[in-house]
Amino acid sequence: MNATAIDNATPGGDLADLLDWLRRFEKDHGRALRVLHVGNIANNGYLNVKFLRSFGVDADVVSRDYYHVMAVPEWEELEINLDYGDDNYPVFNHADLAGYVRPRWFISGSLSECVRAMGVDSPGPKTGEVSQHWSVPFRTKVSAFAVSRIGGKVGTAIKYLFDDPRLFVEIVSEKLAIRTSRKNSPSPEALFATSAFDRAFPERLDRLTESEVEFYCSLTPYFRKMFEKYDIVQCYATEPIHAYLAGNKPYVAFEHGTLRDFTLADNSLSRLNALAYNQAKHCFITNGDCLEYANRIGISRFSPIPHPIDLKQHRYDTSERTKKIRRELDAEVVLFCPVRHDFAIKGTDIHLHALPIIKALTKKSVRLVLIGWGKQVDESRRILEKYGCGDDVVWKRPMSRPTMINYIRASDVVLDQMALPHFGSTAPQCLAAGVPVISSYVATSTDWMFAEPAPILPAFTAEDVARAVLTALDKEWLCSYQEAARLWMDKFHSPERIVLEHLKVYQKVLTNDA
Repeated sequence: MNATAIDNATPGGDLADLLDWLRRFEKDHGRALRVLHVGNIANNGYLNVKFLRSFGVDADVVSRDYYHVMAVPEWEELEINLDYGDDNYPVFNHADLAGYVRPRWFISGSLSECVRAMGVDSPGPKTGEVSQHWSVPFRTKVSAFAVSRIGGKVGTAIKYLFDDPRLFVEIVSEKLAIRTSRKNSPSPEALFATSAFDRAFPERLDRLTESEVEFYCSLTPYFRKMFEKYDIVQCYATEPIHAYLAGNKPYVAFEHGTLRDFTLADNSLSRLNALAYNQAKHCFITNGDCLEYANRIGISRFSPIPHPIDLKQHRYDTSERTKKIRRELDAEVVLFCPVRHDFAIKGTDIHLHALPIIKALTKKSVRLVLIGWGKQVDESRRILEKYGCGDDVVWKRPMSRPTMINYIRASDVVLDQMALPHFGSTAPQCLAAGVPVISSYVATSTDWMFAEPAPILPAFTAEDVARAVLTALDKEWLCSYQEAARLWMDKFHSPERIVLEHLKVYQKVLTNDA
C-alpha cells in the first residue's frame, strides 16, 4: 500500500461538526445542501440518498435507462411475493405494493423523461413531441428483445427508439447537424477530453480518440441541464463520464467494482471512465481490491466507504416470519446461499461441493436455500444431483431486501461469495442480523478500509466451508459472534458512518480543500 492510500484510509471528522457545517451552509444559502446522485445499481444510490436525507441533505437520485428489479425502491422496502416478470423490466403486482408510493426524490425513466420530471426543459433540438402513448411494459419488453436478441448498434438504436423516442429523434438530428456543419471538426469537449487523457495516461498504449468522445457528447446537453440546480453531483459506476463531459458542476465518483471492470480495457468506455474517475473531485471505493486499480489510473483523492446497509431494517423483530420459514424448510440445519450462479465470479460451486461434506459431518437433516439466478444454474443442479443432494435444496427466485433479511435470520449460516478476498453487501447484512456468514474473506484485503477485520468466517475450499459451518453451529461460539458482529457493524458499517464519510467529502469539495 502506498502512502496516499494510507492517508486516504484514515477515518476522521466528527458527525456533529459536519452537521453544524450543514446548518451553516443552509443559513448562508437560504436552503439545504443539494446533491444529485446519478446511477442506482444494486440500490446503492437509493440507500445513500435515503440516509443523507435523514440528516438534512436535499438529495435526489436519478436512475436513468435502468429498470432492473434490484435497482428500484420497492426492492428495498417491500416483500415482493408475486410474479413481476422480467428482472430487467419488472412490473409489480398491486397486492405486493399495498399502496406503496415511490418517494419523490427517486427519479426513474429514460434520460429525457428524467430531465422533464426534474422540471428542466429539454435542451435538444426543437423537433416536436413524439408520441409515447404505448404502455411502459410494452416499451420495456421491446427494448429487452432488441438488446438481447438483436444486439449491436441496431439493437441499441431500437432500444432508444422505444425507450425514449423524443431523445432518439433529437440525438439523430444533432448527429446529422454535426456531420453537416462540422464535417471533420471535433467538438470542444472532445478536444479537451483527448488532451486530458494524454496528460493523465502518457504510458497507456491505447489512446482516447475524438470520435469516441463525440459518441458520448450527444447526451451532454441533457446532463448539463440536469445538474444545474445542484451543488455537487455524485455519479455511480460509469456515470462519472457524463459529469466529466458536462463540466458544469463538481462531481464525486462512487465505484462498486467499477474500477476493476471498466478502466483498463482497450475500449472507449474504459478509456473515458478511467479519465472521469481520474479527474473527479473525489472517489469513493467500496471494494478492497479496487485500491490497486485506483492507484493504476492515478486517482489521488479517494477514500473507502462501505456498501450502504440499513441496520434498523436488519434488526427488526421478525421472529414469527422466520419461524414460519424454518417450519416450511423442515430441517435441523438451514443454510442460505443468496449469491448468483456464476462460478468464476462468485465461486458458488464450492458451496455445492461442500454440501455432502456438511451432511456427513453434522449427521443432521440439512436444507440449503439457493437463488435461481446466474448463467450456471443448470450446472449447479447437475452438481447437486451428482452428489445425490437434489432433495436437500430449495430453490427460490431473487428476493427483495425484506424477504432476504427474513431468510438470513431464519438460517443457521449464510454462504457468501468464494471468489474474492473482500466482501460486498451480503456479508454485512448477515453481520447486521447476527447470523454467521462464510466467504473467501482475507482480512488484509480490507485493512486499509477498516481498523478491525470483519468477523466473517473465512473459507477457501469445500472442506473449509464444512468446517466453518460446524464452528457456526456451536452455541457458545455463536453468542460471542453475535456480540462481535453487532459491535463491528455499529462502529464501521452504520448509516451514520456512511453519512459522515459523504459529508466529509462534500465539505472538502465545496471549500476547495479536496
